[in-house]
Order: sequence, then structure tokens, then C-alpha cells
Amino acid sequence: MTRAVFLDRDGVINPMWRNSGNGVVDSPADATQFSLLPGVTSAIAAVNRSGRLAIVISNQPGIARAKFSPAALQAITTRMHAELRTGGARLDAVYYCPHHPDGVVPDFAIRCTCRKPEPGLILQAGREFGVNLEDSFMIGDREKDIEAGQRAGCRTIKLSESASRTDKARAGIDANSQADWTVRSLPDAVALLLNQTRSDSHVV
Repeated sequence: MTRAVFLDRDGVINPMWRNSGNGVVDSPADATQFSLLPGVTSAIAAVNRSGRLAIVISNQPGIARAKFSPAALQAITTRMHAELRTGGARLDAVYYCPHHPDGVVPDFAIRCTCRKPEPGLILQAGREFGVNLEDSFMIGDREKDIEAGQRAGCRTIKLSESASRTDKARAGIDANSQADWTVRSLPDAVALLLNQTRSDSHVV
């Protein structure tokens, strides 16, 4: 079985989009609003070199709420792949949940098993790629990402701007989080998990 790094998208791979008109912060609604956060390309390239799969697991309720169309989401995804390829990195798969129980688009206004904190998309990816979930990581910036990862059996890393050290238990950072570790950014998270992997390999 293979190992994977599951990644939330917004706030992990790309920044949230701030509407300059009303100040609302939300997911990008079209490809022109999408950009990569600093260090993301090199971090995902390091995951690629490690032999782990890099798989996005993302809630995109903007579909259900009619904030953007499936075609717009696909255009954003195409841009994400292209920008990562330019830097020598790749995503092995992207899984989106387009649902929200309070949505206004009837086909997507449902309660589902794929919207995090439900672990449905991680479990689906695990089945489709033959992933050893216990030896895989979920990285996200919200507790729903952490809960989904834990319910799927993964180790978890939460991104938090307040984090100053990688060991949550020793640093006392984000004490309310259930994540195994808390770090500041995706590059920090990848460095941690690769170091953790090396440490595990020396356990007799």
C-alpha cells in the first residue's frame, strides 16, 4: 500500500480571496483570484520526491450556494495544476465536496458524507489509490480538516499563524486543537512529516 499527504486547499495551498469592495474573505470564485501561497510548490515537490501521493481534499460549498459554477471551479483547478507544474510539483488527485445543507442549488443542497468533517473523500481516495491511511497525513487549517483526517485514521497537522514551534504538546500552541502537530505553513508541515517518517523508519 502507498502513503499519502492529504491537503486542504484554501488557506493551505492558496490564500483566501478578500473582496476589496465589501471586505468579505472567501474561497476564490474564479481562476483570476487564485494564487499559490509562498513555499507551496517546493513543499509539494518534496512530497512528490518522497514517494507519497499528494491529494487535495476540499470543501467547496460555493457550488451549492451559487457563488460560482462547476466550470469556474474546474478553471481554478486547472490553474492550480499549471502553477504547480511550472515549479516542478504535481498533485496526484483532487477531490471536492460541492455540497452544503443550506445551499440554494437543489442538486447540491444536501447533507452528505463527503463534506468535512465527514471523512468520506479521504476514505474514497484511500480506496481508489490503495492508500495506507494509518501511515498518511491530513494537513489543514481548520478543525474540520483535522477531524476528517482523524476519523479516516490519518495523522494530522494543523496550520496556524500563531504557531512558533512544530511540537504542539511542548509548545502549548492551539491547545483546543486535536491535531497531532501544529505548524505555521505547508512547508513547515511537510518538513515535519518527512522528518517524522525518517524517525519512524528507525523504530525497531
